Amino acid sequence: MPTPSECRMNGENSLPSGSPGSSIVSGTARLILCLIVLLVIVYGIAPLPPACFGPMRDFAAVVDETGITPGALYYTDIPQSTDAEMRHRDALRYGKSQKAYP
Repeated sequence: MPTPSECRMNGENSLPSGSPGSSIVSGTARLILCLIVLLVIVYGIAPLPPACFGPMRDFAAVVDETGITPGALYYTDIPQSTDAEMRHRDALRYGKSQKAYP
């Protein structure tokens, strides 16, 4: 295998493909490329569905308006979750809600 100095003497600017330096450079390039692709997906593609589709836009507006954190709906620490659970139980038990909810 030629040494880096032999490669430079032959007019080649890069290291041979089997040398340790070339794998570090290609690994770094792949890492940077993956990070760029990830940023494009997160900030370029992911925001498009709520802006383009009506139901998702309406859901996002309601979430912003009411201040509900969608992750908190899995827990019962917010009033909306407790109210929804009571309505669901009433619907299963009686066929429809017996209590008049606002």
